[in-house]
This record gives sequence, structure tokens and C-alpha cells, in this order.
Amino acid sequence: MSAETEQIWYAFSGTHYSGNFPAFFSDSETVEFRTIAKERIVILQELNRFLSEQQNTLPSYFNKSLIQGDGNWDVLHFIRWGERMEKNLSAFPRTAALLQSIPGITSAAITRLAANTTILPHEGDTNAVIRCHLGLQIPAALPDCGMEVNNKTTSWHEDKWFFFCDAHKHRAWNNSGQDRIVLIVDIIHPIFKEQFNDVCNNVRSALELQRVEGRFPIVKKLPGAMRGILRRYLKQKVKLH
Repeated sequence: MSAETEQIWYAFSGTHYSGNFPAFFSDSETVEFRTIAKERIVILQELNRFLSEQQNTLPSYFNKSLIQGDGNWDVLHFIRWGERMEKNLSAFPRTAALLQSIPGITSAAITRLAANTTILPHEGDTNAVIRCHLGLQIPAALPDCGMEVNNKTTSWHEDKWFFFCDAHKHRAWNNSGQDRIVLIVDIIHPIFKEQFNDVCNNVRSALELQRVEGRFPIVKKLPGAMRGILRRYLKQKVKLH
């Protein structure tokens, strides 16, 4: 089966991704991405100003079980599965303008991985997006700071993007003495571009179900069919139009 016949996979299906997308996409850099890479310093300047106003704090990633080591994995969302975080975007006006130029963008965030901290192996939400990483502040190269996707290893470089399939099992680590900071952008995969809203709505409903489970742990014990009904109900509440 070729990539052209790839079917959409979602983590909430309860199965592991077994499709044909490669770990890394080699042909995804567009003019818009090259322009953003040239503006790395601008993005960092806006981030540093934001951090100075926030006492150097960013929101921590919600799933603490994925984090191992001395510090945190922080994520500041700008766009989250089609939903714009207007407060954050307004604090980063030049970054927001750059993100606005990207066709098919589903999500965008700045992430900070603390020194001597590891993100444990996990799968993403769906194979319907291409995940794009731009190195903003990279304290070290392999083997001290890097990422592994489907058993293939790479490292970040400042001013450089790489593109990968988030559905594959992947992990990241920062064994240096400084923070690693990356701009993450998700774009809809071209073969799924007509399903943009449905992809966003499906993932948002699954994330909403996780929040419900966090507040009411008994929901996790419901049969799969009942949890599926609940997710579809939540999909109607959070859907994009």
C-alpha cells in the first residue's frame, strides 16, 4: 500500500499506527517555512519578552507521565487543532503574522524542554498532519540533545526545520545543561486536506474526553463503546465550523 492510499488513523481508536508514512518527510519545506526560519531571532525576542513578563514560566504539558528527569516540558499554544489562542497570539504579534502565512495549519506552539529532561516514547494524535519543528534555541547536538522517530534519530539545528510523522512512536531528550526551545507547527497532510475540519474536530473531542477523564476518573472505566459515544457527543460541542 502506498502513501496515496493511506487511511486516517487516530490514537483514540485504541490501535497503534501501522500506516506507510515515513518517519521523516524530506519534501515539506515551503517558501513560508523558509521565511519563518529566517525570523528565528524575532520569535525568540518575543518569547524572551513574554517570559520576562511571566516570571519565566510557561504552561506545563498536561500529561506528566511522559516526562522524566529534572525539569518540565512546557508548551505555549498559539493554535490548537484549529482553535486560535488569541491571548497568546496577541502577545507574539510578529510570530502570529508568520504563522498566518502557512496554508493548512492545524496547530502551532512553542515548546521548552528543560535541561536533563526526557520526553518518553509516545504516539501522536493522528497521522493526518505533518509535524514541523524549527530549532529556536538548541543547546547541544546528538547524542546529548535529540529526537527519535520510529527508530530513526535526528537533532535540531537553529534556523532549520525538520518534518516528521507524529503518529509514529517518538521520544526526545535534552541531556545538556540548558533549555531546548522549539517552534512546533502542524499542517494537514496534503492527501487529507479536504478533511481539515473533521480531523481537528476528532482530535479536539478526544482531548476533551481526556480532560473529562481527568476530572471524573470513573469515565476511564466505561466500556469502549460508551466512551466512543461520549467522544462523539463532545465532538459536537467543540467542533469547528
